[in-house]
Amino acid sequence: MPLIDGEVLDRREDAAAQRGTRFAVMAELSVRPMTDVEFERWQRHLAEEFAAEQVAAGNWAADEALQHALDGNAALLPDGLATEGMLLLKGYARTAPWWARCGSG
Repeated sequence: MPLIDGEVLDRREDAAAQRGTRFAVMAELSVRPMTDVEFERWQRHLAEEFAAEQVAAGNWAADEALQHALDGNAALLPDGLATEGMLLLKGYARTAPWWARCGSG
């Protein structure tokens, strides 16, 4: 499908503004299952960021924070990518990768 040209985009934005709503153009999105390596990297990154937030908030001691976050992640996804009821995907909008978490809650 071709990208929306400027004229069509302007008309859609104008129509949305008249309805009092916002208009956004979304890039084409492709998704695929996350690989084991990607999952491990994602889990580590997620744990490091969460641990840092907890330390900054004064909730956890710095020397224990990362392990505590890793343990929490492991409890939520006990079988990693194979955890029942979970679907972990890696998505790409054009050429820039982004991460998506799908699930309830």
